[in-house]
Amino acid sequence: MVRFILLFTIAASTLYSCQEPVDLYLEEGERKIVAHGYLSPGVQAEINLELSFPYNSGDGGDTEEITNAVVKLNDQYGHTQEFSYNDSIRSYLPVNYMNILPGDVYDLKVKVPGYDSVFARTRIPSKIKIDSIRHYPVTVDYRELERYEITFSDPPNEENFYFFYTIGGSYNHFYSDDPLLQWDFVEKDYIVFSDEIIDGQKYTIVIDYFFNSEDSVSIHLQSLSPEAYFYFQSIDAQHNIHEFPIENVELNIPIAQPFQIFTNLENAVGIFASFNSDVKTLPAPE
Repeated sequence: MVRFILLFTIAASTLYSCQEPVDLYLEEGERKIVAHGYLSPGVQAEINLELSFPYNSGDGGDTEEITNAVVKLNDQYGHTQEFSYNDSIRSYLPVNYMNILPGDVYDLKVKVPGYDSVFARTRIPSKIKIDSIRHYPVTVDYRELERYEITFSDPPNEENFYFFYTIGGSYNHFYSDDPLLQWDFVEKDYIVFSDEIIDGQKYTIVIDYFFNSEDSVSIHLQSLSPEAYFYFQSIDAQHNIHEFPIENVELNIPIAQPFQIFTNLENAVGIFASFNSDVKTLPAPE
């Protein structure tokens, strides 16, 4: 035992006494194309393209805008929509019309000089309509709130994914203990959830909304393509690894393992996905 302690002491003293400055060279990481774009019926498409800076490049920003890309959208019938860079919004907008239809498949193709071609595909989901909305005042924890019961019908025998949110005047956050709204996926004023527990059923989401000075509130129910759901899910998982697992205690844990952000892009990172929205707007309660 004494011999083991002596050997450990000698090894430790050797390690700590031989600290000399070492020039460590790290190869500069690869720059990657970062792309974000969404399609939806009746909504003008917009594609954002940037180049990422490597972690050890020494550049001040995180990304650099791409302004010289060739961007095209193809539908399943052979039609092509071309895009051009718009300086005012710093994104690519279509220069010709293409009809975006539920159930149809669309391919995004991007060519940036000096980089491999980028490809992604999405299928437009069907619109899931809000059947009805019932609302009435409630008092929760001494606060006067308006309770909304939002009913919709989930299509049977298929995977469906949803993005639910509200828009008012200056305050958009809502409260809910509805079991369908998986609060692991909540971020401020929206919820992303699947139909795993309600497949084919009519369901009523219950939320409590606080009115400040709004004249109205809009209830949005968006059906998402699978890649959009997995993208938002991965963003939330990445966000949650920095949260300390004790209620009401905030602490960043730098040794937490990073979570891989979902991407469906070939030769790039980011997301190309689709959604279909139904919206109901109601006046603020008197």
